[in-house]
Amino acid sequence: MLDETDLDDLRTGSWTAPAPAEIPALHASLRRWLGHPYFLKVTCDALAAGNGTIFPSAVDPLEAAAILLSEEIDRLAAADLYAVDPTMTAEALTAGAHLPDLSVESSELPSPQGFMVFSAPIGYSDAPGESVPIVACSWGRSPHCAPPGGAVWLTFWSAPDIEQLIRVGVWAGLTIDEVRRQVDQSGPALVWDDEALLCWSLARLRSL
Repeated sequence: MLDETDLDDLRTGSWTAPAPAEIPALHASLRRWLGHPYFLKVTCDALAAGNGTIFPSAVDPLEAAAILLSEEIDRLAAADLYAVDPTMTAEALTAGAHLPDLSVESSELPSPQGFMVFSAPIGYSDAPGESVPIVACSWGRSPHCAPPGGAVWLTFWSAPDIEQLIRVGVWAGLTIDEVRRQVDQSGPALVWDDEALLCWSLARLRSL
């Protein structure tokens, strides 16, 4: 039986950023999940439905999905890890809104490859019936997808609505603790939401 405290807990679900010391475990979990058949199927289905932003050259959606996931696993394997505090997150959002263009130089990146978790959502992605927060990004090389002049690949990660999953479990008769354990064991903490290729700036290309 749920008491009023339990109900309040269910009503107030939101993104809670991990502590900096917890990010290595989150990073390791994502690397494991990217190699799971579940992620391959979801990515393949998305590409087959035309929902991907970037399609690598491949014979079919399955091969394209395998390329995307393999590259992301490699990027995360070599990634430096970052935790962005509330002040810096707010400053980044303000500065990002005034960027003159979408080009970048490699020297402007914190590291060649990285995984960054924000203390608050940096945007939202519309999904059927909901809006999910974008809370992390990773970046690095994309040998299969980068143009001849080079680019940095960005992957944006969203936080699934854990509280909605908990509500469904509670409605099915489970306790909150039972549902939380199931959610923790049955899915990744973050989900690949979108991706982008950011080309190197013209100034850098002229110097090559």
